[in-house]
Amino acid sequence: MRRKISLATVLALVVIMAACAHRQGTNVPVSPWEQVMTTNAQIASANNAIEQAIENAVTSGVLTPVQATPIITGQAKLAAIDYQITQILNQGQGVSTSQGLQLTNLFAQFKASGGYLVGSGVIGVKDAKTQQNVIADVNLSLSLLNTLETTLRSMGVIQ
Repeated sequence: MRRKISLATVLALVVIMAACAHRQGTNVPVSPWEQVMTTNAQIASANNAIEQAIENAVTSGVLTPVQATPIITGQAKLAAIDYQITQILNQGQGVSTSQGLQLTNLFAQFKASGGYLVGSGVIGVKDAKTQQNVIADVNLSLSLLNTLETTLRSMGVIQ
């Protein structure tokens, strides 16, 4: 239960930071594009947490490498999709409408891959705490992706 509270707290902080963030040392609000880039970096960080949790589970003997393989494969798909999203976003605010469509397709792939990891039982780690942590990290990635998608939609980058 404590992990769920942490996740809720993190999500609340992300929403608050996105809504009223300012550049350090100024009263100038963070631009929508800066929010996009920050949220995208948070997705990468959450995805990295998934990888670290699985590596720790293997190292500590909670999972065998064979048991970890489907989770690592799913996490690698998320990382590859996020990399493609990052490549588009790194082009700056001038992302074109065609790239917006590409982003929409990548978002759908990310959601499908993350949803599969959570819903398929592939994260059937024999240690409940590790399982809860990995699922929470996947759900955090998905929630952050939704925030990113909403922000890009409000900016007119995607339809």
